[in-house]
Amino acid sequence: MNFRQLTEKDILFMKENSLDTAFYKECPKEDTFCWTLEHEEKVLGIGGIKMVNNTTAICWFDLSKYAGEHIVVCYRVIKEWIPIVCKEKKIRRLEAYVKAGFEAGVRTVEHLNFDFEHRKKKYIGDIAADCYVRFFDEI
Repeated sequence: MNFRQLTEKDILFMKENSLDTAFYKECPKEDTFCWTLEHEEKVLGIGGIKMVNNTTAICWFDLSKYAGEHIVVCYRVIKEWIPIVCKEKKIRRLEAYVKAGFEAGVRTVEHLNFDFEHRKKKYIGDIAADCYVRFFDEI
């Protein structure tokens, strides 16, 4: 018996031999998309999405200390970007996780039309995180 690093060859093998024959049909070809928002050579924020399956993704973003000077535009770009990328990637469920007690993060995801769904214990080290979700119909 050998326990080793996964290779592309292993994935191709499993596509043909998995007990769950539908699983590999539901996996996205690309699974990570990341962007940077900058102004005058200063990064205002970074963010992206990580596909979980063909219709569900986790989004994330982080604003820099320079974002405050352009916060309205930053929020507008993020708010406009989310439905565009979800339509393009056929995402129906988009999740965002906010560290428990991080009020600025809560205000941000609520401003972006996410709704609280549940709390996950020990999500960031020993700290809980709240899962917020936004749904997109008929993409």
